[in-house]
Amino acid sequence: MPPATDLRGSMQKMKPTVFRQCQKLFPQWADLSLADFSFDDPKGFSSFTMGVRCRKPVHPEAVLYRRLEGKDNAILDFETEKAVFLLLGEQGIAAPCHYYDSQCRIEAFYTGRTLRAEDLSNVDNLRKIANELFRLHQLKPPGLPQQWFFDLVHDQWGRLARQVLEEKLDVFPDNEQRLGEELREIYSPQTLAKVHRCRPAGALGFCHNDT
Repeated sequence: MPPATDLRGSMQKMKPTVFRQCQKLFPQWADLSLADFSFDDPKGFSSFTMGVRCRKPVHPEAVLYRRLEGKDNAILDFETEKAVFLLLGEQGIAAPCHYYDSQCRIEAFYTGRTLRAEDLSNVDNLRKIANELFRLHQLKPPGLPQQWFFDLVHDQWGRLARQVLEEKLDVFPDNEQRLGEELREIYSPQTLAKVHRCRPAGALGFCHNDT
C-alpha cells in the first residue's frame, strides 16, 4: 500500500481530470470551476473512492468517483461485473451509476452512515436488512459463472496464493512468515474437499461475497 501522503499527492493531480470528466457528463457543471467543488480524501488504494461535492445548487450536487484498478485477479471479468453492478443500481440496492468504463465509475452520491451495534438490536432494522438481502438473492444477473463462490476463489487465487507462500514468503517479517506457513492450507486439496463436503444441497443462487 502506498503511503497516505503519496496517495494524497496523486489525488491532487487527479482532481482536474476527474472534474473535467464530470463536466462532460453534467451540463450544470459545465460553466463552473474547480474552486466551486470540494473533494473528499480518497479511501482505499489501488481501487479508491472520492466524493466530489459542489458548493452551488446544481444537479447533481455531488457524485462518488471510484477508480477501478487492481482488477487483474478479479473473480468476474469486467463486462460481467459491470452488468451486475448496473443491475444492482437499477434495483435500488447499489448506487445508480452516471458513468462506467474500465478505468472508473461515477456513482450517484448518497448520504448516510454505517450500521452500529445498537442498530442491530432493533427488530425493524433487522427486518429491513432481511428484506433487502432477500431481494438481492432473487436477482439473476446474466453471464455469471455457474460455480460456487469458493470454487471461483480457489481457481482464481489459489495459484497466486501458492506462488506467494511457496516462493516469496521470505520477503515478509518473521511473524508474518509464521502466519504464511499456516495459510498454506488455503490452497490444499484437503481444504477444497472439506468445503465441498459442507456445501448445502440445492441450486446455485446469486449472492454478494466481498472477501
